[in-house]
Amino acid sequence: MSHQLFPLAAVMLGLVAAANGQTVTYYDGTGPVPNNSYYRTDSRVVSADPGTTGQYAVTFNDFRGGGTGTEYSIDPAGLYMTTWVHGDGSTSVVYDFCSELFVGINNPPPAYTVTPGFGTLGTSEQSNLSAFLSNAIPLYDAAPDDGTKAIYAAAMQIGIWQVIEGSNISVAGSYPGDATTAVGYASDWLTNVGNGTWVDQGNFNYYYADAPGEQDRLWVEAVPEPSAALLGLLGFGLMARRRR
Repeated sequence: MSHQLFPLAAVMLGLVAAANGQTVTYYDGTGPVPNNSYYRTDSRVVSADPGTTGQYAVTFNDFRGGGTGTEYSIDPAGLYMTTWVHGDGSTSVVYDFCSELFVGINNPPPAYTVTPGFGTLGTSEQSNLSAFLSNAIPLYDAAPDDGTKAIYAAAMQIGIWQVIEGSNISVAGSYPGDATTAVGYASDWLTNVGNGTWVDQGNFNYYYADAPGEQDRLWVEAVPEPSAALLGLLGFGLMARRRR
């Protein structure tokens, strides 16, 4: 982007580009990290007992389009922590969730088209997800890394699936332990959203990462805190205005 642009013009062009979708490619660790790329740095998940075959962490019942009595089992459930390298070389770490319950994930897709927002979800679903995640993620961040983070990560993912798939879906942990605990947290947190105890805190940006033929993802980025330099400039501007 040319340095000749005025700041406002640069911002507006950036918004236009974001609205049209940005291609973000997977970085496989070979060579320098390119701009407009992503790579996964960590994960927190709840899985079924690896020593038991035919067992899944979470089972969804009576899901939309499946009919009464149908089941769909998921293993594992949780999140990735993904580093997103922007076009200017700056980076942000995003909470990386699955947004498609019925599409599995294998290898990281070679590229996503990333757009601000929640994709094609309706206004109600967007509002519920904003309230849900903006309150749940700080709990996850503050949780001890003794297995609690994984349970909270699974609870957030389960809640996302429940919001996206609709109120007629039910869910249960498929075996006693962490998965069942995660289902309980998801239920309690969604109740907080439903009764208005949890509302959007405005502390996160949301992006929809679309990969045709692959599992789409929901990326959640913490809103950057104003830098000390920026706050200093703002303070200086206020002082200059007062002196006039």
